[in-house]
Formats: sequence, C-alpha cells, structure tokens
Amino acid sequence: LTILIPQYCRIDQINISNDGSLTASNNISATSIILSGDGSLSLNTETLTGFVDGANADEGILKINGNASIKSAIGQTSSLKRIELGDAVIIQEKNITTKDFNFTGIGHLAINNLKLKGDVDFKGINGSIILSGDAIIDGNIESTGGSNGTIKIGRGGGKITGNIGAATNAINLNFVDGSVLSI
Repeated sequence: LTILIPQYCRIDQINISNDGSLTASNNISATSIILSGDGSLSLNTETLTGFVDGANADEGILKINGNASIKSAIGQTSSLKRIELGDAVIIQEKNITTKDFNFTGIGHLAINNLKLKGDVDFKGINGSIILSGDAIIDGNIESTGGSNGTIKIGRGGGKITGNIGAATNAINLNFVDGSVLSI
C-alpha cells in the first residue's frame, strides 16, 4: 500500500508496516512516525516535525528526495534500518541513529553539534556531509562503487569514531579556516 500526501499533514502518530510506504510532498507533522520491517517514509518535502523510529532496532527506511529541515530525532528510541539521501539538502536539527546512511543522489547533509550514529556509504555518488560545532559521526565512512563523497569540516570541527575509506580509499576531507577533526 502506498499513500501520497501532497498537502500539509498534521497527525498524532503514523505507523508504516513491512512493505507499506508513505510519500509526503509537503510539510508533515506527527508526534511520532514508526516504521516496521521494510516500511518506508519518502520525503519530497520542506519540513518534517516528529520523531521517526523503527518499531524495533534496525527496522524501517527513510528516503529523503527533497530539500528538508528535519526538526526531530531520527531513530531515538529504535534505530532505522537505512536512510537514503537523494538529490536533496538536509539541515538536521536532532541526532540520527540508523544502521546505514546511504547516498542515492548528490545529496548534502549538514549536522551541527549533533550525532549521526551509523555507517555512511556514498555509493560512488558525489554527495557531502558537513560537520560543524563538534558534530560526531559514530560509524564507518565508505564510498563503494567509486571514488566520491566528501566530508566537509566546518567551524567548531567534528569527530569521526569509525574508519574512513578503509576498504576503498575514496573519501575526500575538506577543512575550512580554523576547523579541527578528531579521528
């Protein structure tokens, strides 16, 4: 079952199970969005307000295809199985916990003074993650499928706790004036 939401949506709780999917093309607000199995939420949207969690650890897929401001934590109670970032710019305002964070398009994720917990794979796509204000990536970073992907270190720096390009040597690191990266 696929449901499309073309206009603003404000709901208390959204549950998407197994192979169900919800596509939102405008602002969406919910107290919580729970994803089970391979259930998916696709955002072609501007603003998502509400916690997005797996029903159990490593369940559910969040697909982000449009520029978005995400105002709530992702995977706060139970981690997601995967987040797929397409051709989008994301400004994330709360922590993210997912098993895998994969690029499916030339996307850009800005994280400032928060934590992305999970393994990142640029998948040979020239996307980027911008770390600033002591942001942390708690996971490994790769680019399977080709030499692409950039981690940009902004003011206030950041920290990466896992391996960077251990299997592919395919990650670029860019630093701005005064930025520091702890590895």
